Amino acid sequence: MKLLHIAPNAFPFVGGIEVILKFLSKTELERAVNEIVISFPDRSHLFSNPFEVEGTRIIPLKVLKQKQSVHFFPKPKYSAMEIAKIFSDYRALFLDESPDIIHLHDYSEASMPAISVGRALGIPIVQHLHSLVDDSYPIDLISNFRFLDNFICVSKAVQKSLDFALGYESRAVVIPNAVPPIVVNEIENTRVRYHLIMVGRCVTSKGFDRGIKVLQNLRADGIPATLEIIGDGPALGTLKAKAKNLNLSNFINFAGLRSREEIFSSLRQATVMLVPAQSQEGFSLVALEAALCGLPVVATNVGGLPETVEDGLTGFIVNADDLTQMTRKVKQLLNNRNLALQMGNAGKLRAEKEYDYSRYIKSLDTNYQRILSVN
Repeated sequence: MKLLHIAPNAFPFVGGIEVILKFLSKTELERAVNEIVISFPDRSHLFSNPFEVEGTRIIPLKVLKQKQSVHFFPKPKYSAMEIAKIFSDYRALFLDESPDIIHLHDYSEASMPAISVGRALGIPIVQHLHSLVDDSYPIDLISNFRFLDNFICVSKAVQKSLDFALGYESRAVVIPNAVPPIVVNEIENTRVRYHLIMVGRCVTSKGFDRGIKVLQNLRADGIPATLEIIGDGPALGTLKAKAKNLNLSNFINFAGLRSREEIFSSLRQATVMLVPAQSQEGFSLVALEAALCGLPVVATNVGGLPETVEDGLTGFIVNADDLTQMTRKVKQLLNNRNLALQMGNAGKLRAEKEYDYSRYIKSLDTNYQRILSVN
């Protein structure tokens, strides 16, 4: 079986979907079962030719660019001839690669031509949704979704948002994300008291600015808390400016991009993981990684977070717009080391049991076989 994965980005870009794809690729190569080709939208200003990352072929694709938030049609940036060329290139790629299944991850500007050309060629298509289907999804793409029969959602919340957008029950398969655990030297990673951590792409929807406000509240209450922010993105400069304006620069480590080993090492040193997402959070891979490191999580009641974090057992779920509640729950964990340890251990056990990576791979394979059996 040969899979053609199409994602918004691929390595060397880093985000939750990219991490999932990297592990999928590595796992399938080791099993010698599936050949995985990952294609991604136009990055021609950086990569004009196919290349490899750890044995996985990466193929930059030309895409139908949106005009800011305007839908794909009827106002594309390209002429009719250029649009025809994009569709022709997708057809050539699909014919050349001859995939058994096209696996689309979230939506991207590559999705519309991939769906149209894939359907025309009779190739089964799986639409894998990692985030909530909300107003940011172009209407034209939702219309294309109605031609698809096979959806994978990372949480029940994502499935519910998909069904609402479609206006009917999608019969989507819910397969929560999973990541292989990583071996880190425990001796070198003792917990640092009063140390918070946030990990992810620095974009507005992640709510990292609210995490900074939580730190300000804690320090105003006399708690000598510190914060580490791992990640990069368009909001990073704004976050640094906010920290400076609040006189918190000395207490925040903007660590930038880090390897997975470095991220896990930092998670094992922190006291509390903050996931203050404000929108679109379909699952939260970082919350799962924190749990694997025995770290309690304080997260907002956005999307799939209440499914990833079990309120009162592996951490706390708080209202997205309630900074007071968020601060109070973080403070509770910082001041009660036994509670933090108890929740961290519960999160680790739950992550290992319910988000087992081998079971995740088996679920994907079972779904692929089901799709192929009816096509």
